[in-house]
Amino acid sequence: MNTSIHIPDDLARRLENHISSAKCEVKSKNAFIVKAIRELLDEVENENNWCEEIMAWQGVNLEIEREKLTGFDRDLEL
Repeated sequence: MNTSIHIPDDLARRLENHISSAKCEVKSKNAFIVKAIRELLDEVENENNWCEEIMAWQGVNLEIEREKLTGFDRDLEL
């Protein structure tokens, strides 16, 4: 997939400085951005980020009658 993104100037300068540094293992901006996206998606899609209660939840068959929810079932005894 090809895409075009706007990178703010300060972030673009940081990216350029990092890519051109000796400590950077990735030597192209494209490869660096793809790696960053992959790592972020791996992190947010990882089920281990969710607590046990959420992962174990099976849903509920919850039926609420409108009258009980709104209070319209009460006799106001006017």
